[in-house]
Amino acid sequence: MDERIMSRVRRGAALLDEQRPGWRDGIDPDRLDISDPQLCVLGQLDGSYSDGRWNLGVAPGHESASYGFVVVPGCLNFDAEFEALTAAWLYVLGEPV
Repeated sequence: MDERIMSRVRRGAALLDEQRPGWRDGIDPDRLDISDPQLCVLGQLDGSYSDGRWNLGVAPGHESASYGFVVVPGCLNFDAEFEALTAAWLYVLGEPV
């Protein structure tokens, strides 16, 4: 697994641990898809990626990407990065990847 992506996802999980204790209980790992604004981590917690980002006080773009919530702006292979992000979130959640 790409350590840069894992680092971003761990940072996002730590932010959620701090601001939303128990957030893991709100995630359905079978439906998790970071590329989908309603099925991503924030979407599952708050109804949409945008609402979740707003509720955490995280700016769109690079800041959101630094927490593993989205791909890095300008990413050349966003499908592969979304796939890697989903796998990393599943790993953090303790699900088999």
